[in-house]
Amino acid sequence: MAFHKRRLGRIRSLIIGIFAAGCLSCGVQSPVSGAPALDAGSAGGIDESPLSAVPPEQSPISVAPNPAPTSTLISSIDRLIGFTSNRIFSIPVGGTSLQTDSTLAQVNGLFLANNGAYYKGSSIQATNGKFYGLTTFGGTSGNGVLFEYASETNSYQVRYEFNSTVEDGTNPYGSLVQASNGKLYGVTYTGGHQGRGVLFSYDLTTAIYTIEWIFNDPTGAHPHGSLIQGADGMLYGLTYLGGKNGQGVLFQFDPSTSAYTDKYDFDGTNGASPRGSLILGADGNFYGLTTVGGANNLGVLFQYNSAASIYQNKHDFDGTHGANPQDSLFLASDGNFYGLTAAGGTHNSGVLFQFNLASFQVMYVFTDEVPQGSLIEIAAGH
Repeated sequence: MAFHKRRLGRIRSLIIGIFAAGCLSCGVQSPVSGAPALDAGSAGGIDESPLSAVPPEQSPISVAPNPAPTSTLISSIDRLIGFTSNRIFSIPVGGTSLQTDSTLAQVNGLFLANNGAYYKGSSIQATNGKFYGLTTFGGTSGNGVLFEYASETNSYQVRYEFNSTVEDGTNPYGSLVQASNGKLYGVTYTGGHQGRGVLFSYDLTTAIYTIEWIFNDPTGAHPHGSLIQGADGMLYGLTYLGGKNGQGVLFQFDPSTSAYTDKYDFDGTNGASPRGSLILGADGNFYGLTTVGGANNLGVLFQYNSAASIYQNKHDFDGTHGANPQDSLFLASDGNFYGLTAAGGTHNSGVLFQFNLASFQVMYVFTDEVPQGSLIEIAAGH
């Protein structure tokens, strides 16, 4: 598949995405048990279950012989380190030889049931130089793990298994973030005594895991993405459901006081049910996507000013120019936002779009491949 060179020629570096050939509903299939479905009407032919779960051909603890990559590549000195749904791999910068990097229980480099399974988010490199991430399933209880990977020694360790207690969270789908206090923070989609997920912290120094907040229907339920820290030191995130209208919320969490605040309730008219994460723009505002809602009930692109607590719907997806974005925006070095939709466009297979405060433009229309996940950027010539 080739990009439209006429339009993409204006991008100074290469934007890369991952797609699933000939699979209209890949990545938007069966929900985790206990998570309520959202009745949002037609969504361009995609399954409107509340989250992207394990594809039916690959159970949570089984592995595919050649798994597709599921997260963003991370640079570690002279290597790029990446993760599939069940494998850690690396490739030398500028090289072409792929190497399985960790045995993860010493069996063919696979995430196995007791060590974590179905890796969907992205790993982060913490200030100690090690990589940390989350798996949605696996571990002793099968509800996911928080893992540590040291690339220098090629060692993988499970640092925490979810559902160790009745109150614990289960099934994290996003990534971790290291806050300015040095702790790792994340969210789980389910678990907690209300089954709506939890917000947790993990102290790298003491190895202590703490449940900071238990999500609930009135103030936000089922967070599906990741947290982000703002310039004010607060953590911000999105829930897929819950809130005053049952269509998700944008929330704020204070790491210093553990105070949680519902900052905006999605109402359908201005967007509903975000699956992805917020991204911080160069202007200091947060930007994000919702899967449905808006003028056409096909999702919106929104802006949130945390200093003034103002939410604005910046673009309504209309089907012709994309529909039902499932993940997050990407801010490229040219100052524009880029993103993917799971439906819409000429073939109803999604589009790659560009957005800035002055305009929205479709950069590429997918034909029979449905894009999944978010975009990354590499320097021109690499």
